[in-house]
Amino acid sequence: MLTDINSAQIQHWRKEELRRAVEAIKKVQGDADRAQKAAISKEAIQITKNILAANPSIPYLVTEMKAFAQNKVINDALKEVMNGPPALFISTDEDSGKILAMASVPKECVAKGLKADEWIKHLIPVLNGKGGGKAESAQVSGTNVKALKEALNKSEKFAQEKLSCGPVVLAPPLSTSVKPKDEIENN
Repeated sequence: MLTDINSAQIQHWRKEELRRAVEAIKKVQGDADRAQKAAISKEAIQITKNILAANPSIPYLVTEMKAFAQNKVINDALKEVMNGPPALFISTDEDSGKILAMASVPKECVAKGLKADEWIKHLIPVLNGKGGGKAESAQVSGTNVKALKEALNKSEKFAQEKLSCGPVVLAPPLSTSVKPKDEIENN
């Protein structure tokens, strides 16, 4: 839009007026986007805390995080697990066609054989993505949003194999509600 305004054959003062109007709209949209991301991040952190509080002794945590495939949101949620079990969170955004998986593994679990980079790498073909990382943290981003359930299952089996444990059955957390993206945008 700014390109059209800049090349328009109109008076200079009118161009400046239109530029200011566009900048004001961009600021409002930017502020709303930042508020939406902050709300999603806060909710993801709370959900993670609630899952961990309801399941204090689980050997690993693999779950879907309704975070619209936003790196910062999932990373913030993973920070809540730093001193807990190894965790892998997967999030999709149907609108953008993006699926994101991020893993965090404590040093003691790396010593047992579960490495975040290996955990993530086995998802690359499933998610039609690319990624990598280190033994303690890694991520993959892909385009196969339909592979969410398969990715969750593969991730669980990988963790069970590496940690020599059975499947984890999570007790329901206190609150797992995440507002739909359009509801957040309308607030």
